[in-house]
Amino acid sequence: MSHKVGGMSQTKVKKLTPEQAALIPVYREKWRARSLSTGPINRSQAAETVKSAYAIIGKKSPEVKEQNAEIRRVLIQGITYDRICQELAVTELDSWQEYTLLSIEFDDDFDGVGNAKPVYLLKMTCPSTGHIHALRVPPEIESAKEAIRWVNWDIDPEEFSVQT
Repeated sequence: MSHKVGGMSQTKVKKLTPEQAALIPVYREKWRARSLSTGPINRSQAAETVKSAYAIIGKKSPEVKEQNAEIRRVLIQGITYDRICQELAVTELDSWQEYTLLSIEFDDDFDGVGNAKPVYLLKMTCPSTGHIHALRVPPEIESAKEAIRWVNWDIDPEEFSVQT
């Protein structure tokens, strides 16, 4: 069975060949390493990816600026934060003011050996613009306030005021 997605013909695979099945751990590790990477992105490739994603869903592509945070913001805005949370099985662990500590669970075989570990994020909602920002924090963090302290070089959130 063949169908078109984004102008490209797609064929549904019903069974993998032994060679394809043998490559699954290789590709899993490749994409795992990419998803956990904190290195710089290829800005032009990211911008083209955003444009392609919008074209596939039939929407006008937003203006993509050159900053990593701006690209994330545009993607989150276009897809909606709530939908991302639903798709990624996000659990709210704790909150304090406009901050929320989140856990994202991957399926049990994410790393190929059944030792999936959650990714913890500190979600911050800007009080003046409503934009949502998220930063990865260590998984041993247990509260939103502890995550804020970790992000801010061990300064307690009670010691600084929200800038508007």
